[in-house]
Amino acid sequence: MDQATNQRIKIVLYCHIHYGLGHIVRTVRIAEALLASGKFVPSILTGGCCFDSIAISAGISVEKLPPYPEKMEERESVMSFRANRILNYIIDKAPDIVLIDALPFGFKNELLETFIHYSSKQKLPKFIYGAPYSPQESGAIGDAFNYKELLALYSSGMVYLDEIKPGFEVDLPFPLHPVGMIAGARPPKAKLDSRNILVFSGGGMVSREMLKPMIRSTSALRDENYKVLFIAGPLSDFEDLKRLTKHIHNFNVEKECPIEKALGDAKIVVSRCGYNTASALVRSTIPIVFVPYHNGRAKEQLLRAKELGKLKNISVMEFLNRKNHTPLKKAINEALSQIPEERIQQSAYSGTEGVLNFLLEMTKRKEDVSLKKFVFINEH
Repeated sequence: MDQATNQRIKIVLYCHIHYGLGHIVRTVRIAEALLASGKFVPSILTGGCCFDSIAISAGISVEKLPPYPEKMEERESVMSFRANRILNYIIDKAPDIVLIDALPFGFKNELLETFIHYSSKQKLPKFIYGAPYSPQESGAIGDAFNYKELLALYSSGMVYLDEIKPGFEVDLPFPLHPVGMIAGARPPKAKLDSRNILVFSGGGMVSREMLKPMIRSTSALRDENYKVLFIAGPLSDFEDLKRLTKHIHNFNVEKECPIEKALGDAKIVVSRCGYNTASALVRSTIPIVFVPYHNGRAKEQLLRAKELGKLKNISVMEFLNRKNHTPLKKAINEALSQIPEERIQQSAYSGTEGVLNFLLEMTKRKEDVSLKKFVFINEH
Protein backbone atom coordinates (compact mmCIF):
# COMPACT_ATOMS: atom_id res chain seq x y z
CA MET A 1 0.00 0.00 0.00
CA ASP A 2 1.50 3.39 -1.03
CA GLN A 3 1.90 6.39 1.26
CA ALA A 4 -1.12 8.22 -0.19
CA THR A 5 -3.35 5.22 0.50
CA ASN A 6 -2.01 4.97 4.05
CA GLN A 7 -3.06 8.57 4.68
CA ARG A 8 -6.63 7.92 3.61
CA ILE A 9 -9.38 6.83 5.97
CA LYS A 10 -10.13 3.12 5.82
CA ILE A 11 -13.83 2.34 6.03
CA VAL A 12 -15.79 -0.92 5.84
CA LEU A 13 -19.43 -0.55 4.80
CA TYR A 14 -21.57 -3.47 5.98
CA CYS A 15 -24.88 -4.08 4.20
CA HIS A 16 -27.01 -7.15 4.82
CA ILE A 17 -28.85 -6.94 1.39
CA HIS A 18 -31.36 -9.69 2.32
CA TYR A 19 -34.49 -7.53 2.64
CA GLY A 20 -34.26 -5.46 -0.51
CA LEU A 21 -32.04 -4.13 -3.26
CA GLY A 22 -32.31 -0.55 -2.00
CA HIS A 23 -29.94 -1.15 0.90
CA ILE A 24 -27.03 -2.18 -1.30
CA VAL A 25 -27.74 0.55 -3.89
CA ARG A 26 -27.52 3.15 -1.11
CA THR A 27 -24.36 1.56 0.29
CA VAL A 28 -22.68 1.53 -3.13
CA ARG A 29 -23.60 5.18 -3.73
CA ILE A 30 -21.96 6.11 -0.44
CA ALA A 31 -18.86 4.03 -1.20
CA GLU A 32 -18.54 5.61 -4.66
CA ALA A 33 -18.75 9.10 -3.16
CA LEU A 34 -16.15 8.30 -0.51
CA LEU A 35 -13.79 6.86 -3.12
CA ALA A 36 -14.27 9.84 -5.44
CA SER A 37 -13.42 12.26 -2.62
CA GLY A 38 -9.86 10.89 -2.47
CA LYS A 39 -10.07 10.85 1.33
CA PHE A 40 -11.24 7.27 1.90
CA VAL A 41 -10.38 3.67 1.07
CA PRO A 42 -13.83 2.00 1.06
CA SER A 43 -14.59 -1.72 1.33
CA ILE A 44 -18.05 -3.27 1.11
CA LEU A 45 -18.97 -6.30 3.19
CA THR A 46 -22.20 -7.94 2.08
CA GLY A 47 -23.98 -11.12 1.10
CA GLY A 48 -26.86 -11.75 -1.24
CA CYS A 49 -27.99 -13.22 -4.52
CA CYS A 50 -28.33 -10.00 -6.56
CA PHE A 51 -25.09 -8.16 -5.77
CA ASP A 52 -23.44 -9.14 -9.06
CA SER A 53 -26.01 -7.08 -10.99
CA ILE A 54 -24.52 -3.84 -9.64
CA ALA A 55 -21.40 -2.32 -11.21
CA ILE A 56 -18.81 -1.03 -8.73
CA SER A 57 -15.65 1.00 -9.29
CA ALA A 58 -12.37 -0.89 -9.22
CA GLY A 59 -11.13 1.13 -6.25
CA ILE A 60 -13.78 -0.39 -3.96
CA SER A 61 -12.99 -3.84 -2.62
CA VAL A 62 -15.93 -6.17 -1.99
CA GLU A 63 -16.20 -9.16 0.33
CA LYS A 64 -19.18 -11.30 -0.68
CA LEU A 65 -20.61 -13.46 2.05
CA PRO A 66 -22.55 -16.60 1.12
CA PRO A 67 -26.28 -15.85 0.77
CA TYR A 68 -28.80 -16.93 3.38
CA PRO A 69 -29.86 -20.49 2.41
CA GLU A 70 -33.41 -21.44 1.51
CA LYS A 71 -32.92 -24.88 3.09
CA MET A 72 -33.53 -24.78 6.82
CA GLU A 73 -30.87 -27.37 7.61
CA GLU A 74 -28.13 -25.25 6.02
CA ARG A 75 -28.86 -21.97 7.77
CA GLU A 76 -27.08 -22.46 11.09
CA SER A 77 -23.77 -23.43 9.51
CA VAL A 78 -23.91 -20.65 6.90
CA MET A 79 -24.72 -17.98 9.47
CA SER A 80 -21.93 -19.24 11.72
CA PHE A 81 -19.50 -19.01 8.81
CA ARG A 82 -20.70 -15.50 7.93
CA ALA A 83 -20.31 -14.24 11.49
CA ASN A 84 -16.78 -15.62 11.72
CA ARG A 85 -15.82 -14.28 8.29
CA ILE A 86 -17.13 -10.80 9.15
CA LEU A 87 -15.03 -10.70 12.33
CA ASN A 88 -11.86 -11.84 10.58
CA TYR A 89 -12.43 -9.48 7.65
CA ILE A 90 -12.74 -6.45 9.92
CA ILE A 91 -9.72 -7.51 11.97
CA ASP A 92 -7.66 -7.94 8.78
CA LYS A 93 -8.79 -4.62 7.30
CA ALA A 94 -8.22 -2.74 10.58
CA PRO A 95 -10.54 0.07 9.43
CA ASP A 96 -10.86 3.49 10.99
CA ILE A 97 -14.65 3.30 10.55
CA VAL A 98 -17.21 0.53 10.23
CA LEU A 99 -20.47 1.90 8.78
CA ILE A 100 -23.39 -0.47 9.42
CA ASP A 101 -26.59 -0.16 7.40
CA ALA A 102 -30.10 -0.42 8.90
CA LEU A 103 -29.61 -3.25 11.42
CA PRO A 104 -27.25 -2.37 14.33
CA PHE A 105 -26.04 -5.95 14.72
CA GLY A 106 -26.55 -7.06 11.16
CA PHE A 107 -28.76 -9.66 9.52
CA LYS A 108 -29.90 -12.12 12.21
CA ASN A 109 -27.38 -10.50 14.58
CA GLU A 110 -24.41 -11.79 12.61
CA LEU A 111 -22.30 -8.84 13.83
CA LEU A 112 -22.61 -9.78 17.50
CA GLU A 113 -19.40 -11.80 17.40
CA THR A 114 -17.55 -8.77 16.05
CA PHE A 115 -18.96 -6.42 18.70
CA ILE A 116 -18.19 -8.89 21.48
CA HIS A 117 -14.61 -9.16 20.23
CA TYR A 118 -14.09 -5.38 20.25
CA SER A 119 -15.86 -4.89 23.59
CA SER A 120 -12.69 -6.12 25.33
CA LYS A 121 -10.26 -4.12 23.20
CA GLN A 122 -8.65 -0.78 24.00
CA LYS A 123 -8.43 0.17 20.34
CA LEU A 124 -11.43 -0.33 18.10
CA PRO A 125 -12.82 1.20 14.92
CA LYS A 126 -15.49 3.87 15.09
CA PHE A 127 -18.75 2.01 14.65
CA ILE A 128 -21.27 4.26 12.86
CA TYR A 129 -24.94 3.35 12.42
CA GLY A 130 -26.70 4.32 9.16
CA ALA A 131 -30.50 4.57 9.41
CA PRO A 132 -32.43 4.98 6.15
CA TYR A 133 -35.74 5.38 8.02
CA SER A 134 -37.14 5.15 11.49
CA PRO A 135 -35.38 2.35 13.40
CA GLN A 136 -38.59 1.86 15.38
CA GLU A 137 -40.79 1.31 12.35
CA SER A 138 -38.28 -0.96 10.61
CA GLY A 139 -38.09 -3.25 13.64
CA ALA A 140 -34.31 -2.90 13.50
CA ILE A 141 -33.75 -1.53 16.99
CA GLY A 142 -36.08 -3.65 19.10
CA ASP A 143 -33.90 -6.75 19.15
CA ALA A 144 -30.72 -4.68 19.52
CA PHE A 145 -31.82 -3.43 22.94
CA ASN A 146 -31.16 -6.93 24.24
CA TYR A 147 -27.47 -6.01 23.89
CA LYS A 148 -27.37 -2.49 25.36
CA GLU A 149 -23.76 -2.78 26.45
CA LEU A 150 -22.72 -3.58 22.88
CA LEU A 151 -24.85 -0.77 21.42
CA ALA A 152 -22.70 1.54 23.52
CA LEU A 153 -19.74 0.69 21.27
CA TYR A 154 -21.30 2.83 18.53
CA SER A 155 -19.65 6.25 18.26
CA SER A 156 -22.59 7.87 16.50
CA GLY A 157 -25.22 7.39 13.82
CA MET A 158 -26.48 8.99 10.61
CA VAL A 159 -30.04 9.29 9.38
CA TYR A 160 -30.30 9.37 5.59
CA LEU A 161 -32.95 12.10 5.64
CA ASP A 162 -32.84 15.90 5.55
CA GLU A 163 -34.26 16.12 9.08
CA ILE A 164 -35.10 13.94 12.05
CA LYS A 165 -38.76 13.15 11.56
CA PRO A 166 -41.38 11.90 14.06
CA GLY A 167 -40.85 8.19 14.66
CA PHE A 168 -37.13 8.44 15.31
CA GLU A 169 -37.63 8.89 19.03
CA VAL A 170 -35.56 5.88 20.03
CA ASP A 171 -33.52 5.86 23.24
CA LEU A 172 -30.17 5.01 21.69
CA PRO A 173 -26.88 5.39 23.59
CA PHE A 174 -25.47 7.46 20.70
CA PRO A 175 -26.70 10.52 18.75
CA LEU A 176 -28.31 10.40 15.30
CA HIS A 177 -27.44 13.11 12.77
CA PRO A 178 -29.46 13.86 9.58
CA VAL A 179 -27.22 14.02 6.50
CA GLY A 180 -29.76 14.16 3.64
CA MET A 181 -31.24 11.65 1.22
CA ILE A 182 -28.83 9.37 -0.63
CA ALA A 183 -29.97 9.82 -4.20
CA GLY A 184 -28.65 9.30 -7.68
CA ALA A 185 -28.71 11.57 -10.72
CA ARG A 186 -31.79 13.71 -11.19
CA PRO A 187 -34.37 11.95 -13.39
CA PRO A 188 -35.53 13.42 -16.70
CA LYS A 189 -38.70 15.50 -16.93
CA ALA A 190 -42.00 13.99 -18.04
CA LYS A 191 -42.76 13.60 -21.74
CA LEU A 192 -46.12 15.21 -22.43
CA ASP A 193 -46.75 13.15 -25.57
CA SER A 194 -45.82 9.80 -24.01
CA ARG A 195 -48.36 6.98 -23.72
CA ASN A 196 -46.22 4.82 -21.47
CA ILE A 197 -47.26 3.78 -17.95
CA LEU A 198 -44.19 2.81 -15.96
CA VAL A 199 -44.46 0.38 -13.03
CA PHE A 200 -41.76 -0.19 -10.40
CA SER A 201 -42.84 -3.29 -8.53
CA GLY A 202 -40.06 -3.29 -5.91
CA GLY A 203 -36.43 -4.40 -5.72
CA GLY A 204 -37.19 -7.27 -3.36
CA MET A 205 -39.40 -10.33 -3.72
CA VAL A 206 -42.84 -8.70 -3.91
CA SER A 207 -43.10 -7.97 -7.65
CA ARG A 208 -45.81 -10.50 -8.38
CA GLU A 209 -48.25 -8.87 -5.94
CA MET A 210 -48.57 -5.89 -8.29
CA LEU A 211 -48.77 -7.83 -11.54
CA LYS A 212 -52.45 -8.86 -11.77
CA PRO A 213 -53.80 -5.58 -10.34
CA MET A 214 -51.80 -3.67 -12.97
CA ILE A 215 -52.97 -5.95 -15.79
CA ARG A 216 -56.64 -5.56 -14.86
CA SER A 217 -56.61 -1.86 -13.97
CA THR A 218 -54.96 -0.88 -17.29
CA SER A 219 -56.99 -3.09 -19.63
CA ALA A 220 -59.07 -0.27 -21.13
CA LEU A 221 -56.07 2.03 -21.40
CA ARG A 222 -54.05 -0.60 -23.23
CA ASP A 223 -56.93 -0.97 -25.67
CA GLU A 224 -56.41 2.75 -26.34
CA ASN A 225 -52.76 1.99 -27.14
CA TYR A 226 -51.27 2.97 -23.80
CA LYS A 227 -48.33 0.72 -23.02
CA VAL A 228 -47.30 -0.63 -19.62
CA LEU A 229 -43.66 -1.25 -18.78
CA PHE A 230 -43.50 -3.40 -15.64
CA ILE A 231 -40.05 -3.36 -13.99
CA ALA A 232 -39.43 -6.49 -11.92
CA GLY A 233 -36.86 -6.51 -9.13
CA PRO A 234 -33.74 -8.72 -9.30
CA LEU A 235 -35.09 -10.99 -6.56
CA SER A 236 -38.34 -11.68 -8.43
CA ASP A 237 -39.08 -14.78 -10.50
CA PHE A 238 -38.60 -13.01 -13.80
CA GLU A 239 -39.39 -16.03 -15.98
CA ASP A 240 -42.65 -16.57 -14.11
CA LEU A 241 -43.66 -12.94 -14.65
CA LYS A 242 -42.83 -13.21 -18.35
CA ARG A 243 -44.90 -16.37 -18.63
CA LEU A 244 -47.91 -14.76 -16.95
CA THR A 245 -47.82 -11.78 -19.32
CA LYS A 246 -46.88 -13.58 -22.53
CA HIS A 247 -50.28 -13.01 -24.18
CA ILE A 248 -51.14 -9.65 -22.57
CA HIS A 249 -51.15 -6.93 -25.23
CA ASN A 250 -49.22 -3.69 -24.64
CA PHE A 251 -47.80 -5.05 -21.38
CA ASN A 252 -44.05 -5.65 -21.20
CA VAL A 253 -42.00 -6.99 -18.28
CA GLU A 254 -38.34 -6.06 -17.89
CA LYS A 255 -35.80 -6.85 -15.21
CA GLU A 256 -33.56 -4.36 -13.37
CA CYS A 257 -33.99 -1.28 -15.52
CA PRO A 258 -32.40 1.81 -13.89
CA ILE A 259 -35.03 4.32 -12.77
CA GLU A 260 -33.48 7.28 -14.55
CA LYS A 261 -33.37 5.37 -17.85
CA ALA A 262 -36.92 4.07 -17.58
CA LEU A 263 -38.34 7.48 -16.66
CA GLY A 264 -37.04 8.93 -19.91
CA ASP A 265 -40.18 7.90 -21.80
CA ALA A 266 -42.88 7.71 -19.10
CA LYS A 267 -46.19 9.54 -18.87
CA ILE A 268 -46.91 8.44 -15.29
CA VAL A 269 -45.41 6.04 -12.74
CA VAL A 270 -47.08 3.47 -10.49
CA SER A 271 -44.58 2.36 -7.89
CA ARG A 272 -43.69 0.88 -4.55
CA CYS A 273 -42.26 3.44 -2.16
CA GLY A 274 -38.86 2.07 -1.15
CA TYR A 275 -36.16 4.54 -0.10
CA ASN A 276 -34.16 4.63 -3.35
CA THR A 277 -37.14 4.43 -5.68
CA ALA A 278 -39.03 7.20 -3.90
CA SER A 279 -35.99 9.50 -3.69
CA ALA A 280 -35.58 9.25 -7.46
CA LEU A 281 -39.24 9.57 -8.40
CA VAL A 282 -40.12 12.62 -6.32
CA ARG A 283 -37.32 14.60 -7.98
CA SER A 284 -38.94 14.07 -11.37
CA THR A 285 -41.96 16.03 -12.60
CA ILE A 286 -43.85 12.87 -13.58
CA PRO A 287 -47.19 12.18 -11.84
CA ILE A 288 -46.87 9.27 -9.40
CA VAL A 289 -49.21 6.70 -7.87
CA PHE A 290 -47.46 5.16 -4.88
CA VAL A 291 -48.55 1.65 -3.82
CA PRO A 292 -46.40 1.14 -0.70
CA TYR A 293 -45.53 -2.35 0.45
CA HIS A 294 -46.36 -2.91 4.10
CA ASN A 295 -47.40 -5.63 6.49
CA GLY A 296 -47.94 -5.91 10.22
CA ARG A 297 -44.30 -5.14 11.00
CA ALA A 298 -42.75 -3.29 8.05
CA LYS A 299 -44.49 0.08 7.70
CA GLU A 300 -41.66 2.31 6.52
CA GLN A 301 -42.92 2.45 2.91
CA LEU A 302 -46.43 3.36 4.06
CA LEU A 303 -45.15 6.16 6.31
CA ARG A 304 -42.92 7.48 3.53
CA ALA A 305 -45.74 7.38 0.98
CA LYS A 306 -48.10 9.27 3.29
CA GLU A 307 -45.50 12.00 3.77
CA LEU A 308 -44.70 12.24 0.04
CA GLY A 309 -48.40 12.19 -0.79
CA LYS A 310 -48.55 15.80 0.41
CA LEU A 311 -46.50 16.86 -2.63
CA LYS A 312 -47.85 17.83 -6.05
CA ASN A 313 -49.06 15.14 -8.45
CA ILE A 314 -48.60 12.26 -6.00
CA SER A 315 -51.43 9.97 -4.94
CA VAL A 316 -51.17 7.06 -2.52
CA MET A 317 -52.93 3.71 -2.61
CA GLU A 318 -52.52 2.57 0.99
CA PHE A 319 -53.99 -0.84 0.27
CA LEU A 320 -53.83 -2.84 -2.96
CA ASN A 321 -57.16 -4.63 -3.29
CA ARG A 322 -56.52 -7.75 -5.36
CA LYS A 323 -60.22 -8.29 -6.09
CA ASN A 324 -61.48 -4.75 -6.63
CA HIS A 325 -59.24 -2.89 -9.08
CA THR A 326 -61.50 0.15 -9.46
CA PRO A 327 -59.56 2.35 -6.95
CA LEU A 328 -56.22 1.68 -8.69
CA LYS A 329 -57.80 2.22 -12.10
CA LYS A 330 -59.22 5.56 -10.92
CA ALA A 331 -55.85 6.66 -9.47
CA ILE A 332 -54.07 5.82 -12.75
CA ASN A 333 -56.62 7.71 -14.84
CA GLU A 334 -56.37 10.76 -12.58
CA ALA A 335 -52.57 10.69 -12.84
CA LEU A 336 -52.79 10.59 -16.63
CA SER A 337 -54.85 13.79 -16.57
CA GLN A 338 -52.35 15.73 -14.45
CA ILE A 339 -49.83 18.25 -15.74
CA PRO A 340 -46.17 17.57 -14.77
CA GLU A 341 -44.84 19.96 -12.11
CA GLU A 342 -41.73 20.52 -10.02
CA ARG A 343 -42.41 19.46 -6.43
CA ILE A 344 -39.27 19.48 -4.25
CA GLN A 345 -36.07 21.34 -3.46
CA GLN A 346 -33.15 19.35 -4.83
CA SER A 347 -30.82 20.39 -1.96
CA ALA A 348 -32.43 17.86 0.37
CA TYR A 349 -31.06 15.07 -1.84
CA SER A 350 -27.33 15.68 -1.41
CA GLY A 351 -26.87 13.09 1.32
CA THR A 352 -23.63 11.69 -0.07
CA GLU A 353 -21.97 15.03 0.59
CA GLY A 354 -23.50 15.05 4.06
CA VAL A 355 -22.11 11.56 4.73
CA LEU A 356 -18.65 12.59 3.57
CA ASN A 357 -18.56 15.68 5.80
CA PHE A 358 -19.92 13.76 8.78
CA LEU A 359 -17.35 10.96 8.49
CA LEU A 360 -14.50 13.43 8.05
CA GLU A 361 -15.69 15.16 11.21
CA MET A 362 -15.81 11.85 13.07
CA THR A 363 -12.18 11.19 12.16
CA LYS A 364 -11.11 14.80 12.82
CA ARG A 365 -10.07 15.33 9.21
CA LYS A 366 -12.89 17.62 8.11
CA GLU A 367 -12.28 19.82 5.08
CA ASP A 368 -14.34 22.05 2.82
CA VAL A 369 -15.55 19.43 0.35
CA SER A 370 -18.01 19.33 -2.50
CA LEU A 371 -19.11 16.28 -4.44
CA LYS A 372 -20.78 18.19 -7.27
CA LYS A 373 -17.93 17.37 -9.65
CA PHE A 374 -18.10 13.63 -9.01
CA VAL A 375 -19.99 11.27 -11.29
CA PHE A 376 -22.14 8.62 -9.62
CA ILE A 377 -23.00 5.23 -11.07
CA ASN A 378 -25.54 2.53 -10.19
CA GLU A 379 -28.50 4.87 -10.42
CA HIS A 380 -31.19 2.22 -9.97
